[in-house]
Amino acid sequence: LEGSSPSAPQPLSPQTPKHPHAQKALDLLDRGRQLQTQGRMPDALNALLEAETLNPQEVAIQTDLAITLLRLGLLDRSARHSRKAISLDPKSPKHQVNLGAALYELRDFQGAADAFGKALELDPSETAARFNLANTYTEVQMYSASIKE
Repeated sequence: LEGSSPSAPQPLSPQTPKHPHAQKALDLLDRGRQLQTQGRMPDALNALLEAETLNPQEVAIQTDLAITLLRLGLLDRSARHSRKAISLDPKSPKHQVNLGAALYELRDFQGAADAFGKALELDPSETAARFNLANTYTEVQMYSASIKE
């Protein structure tokens, strides 16, 4: 969405149980984040996908996958990883914002509005959700007006 960006990478979740390959997965997550900051999104995606195979229950990996996929324009996949992050960490509004951003880009304005609204329910001070919800409503109004003309 214009004027906003996906949520920043999430810190590692302390509640995630130790997985047999947890350290290797975390190393790959760190590598993916380094590649993201260098703008090397395809390489970041590869590192994050490998991390996910080692520890699919780590919310930070799911979150970074969602963000990377969104930046690459792989919107359905981004939404799927956002939903996985939500299932792992349902109280975080950031995952709802990421889901809303992917759905918005997919032109699923109702789904986007629902996700941004849920983020605001979880944290009324979530400015990205508020901004993007307003953008979504504006887009819906513009679309509705264009089909009436």
